[in-house]
Amino acid sequence: MTLAANAPVIPTPERRRLRTFAFDPMSTRLTGRYLVVDVPFEAGLQPGPCGSLVQVIDFDATREQWYQPVDLNDIAILAQDGLRPMESDPRTHQQIVYAVAMSVIERFERFLTANNVPADVAEQCWQSTIAKMLGVTPRTTATQ
Repeated sequence: MTLAANAPVIPTPERRRLRTFAFDPMSTRLTGRYLVVDVPFEAGLQPGPCGSLVQVIDFDATREQWYQPVDLNDIAILAQDGLRPMESDPRTHQQIVYAVAMSVIERFERFLTANNVPADVAEQCWQSTIAKMLGVTPRTTATQ
């Protein structure tokens, strides 16, 4: 017995939904209010997260410790709009930083398009702004 090849191709999602704190995490921790940020879906997103535009680097300089990178392509994380934000879970900090950075980049791109900025000027502006990939960290860094 063989299977019929009549099944339609399942398309890759266009958007990724990720939960973040709605306001200051200290004020929402008790109320349970979260915001879902809708960002472009990157099929090749690596743990970190590390995509084509944003790389989250989670190093705690105070403790001199690297944190395990979150894998936003994990099926359990994808199925529930990302991890539930928690102050005690470094993976949720990584998720929030990625979501906010991608949201800001998307708005920047929309601004350039909506204001009819010529393609060559937009590209020059874009390249000088993030220089290919933006590295972000969910922690403050220690100063000497």
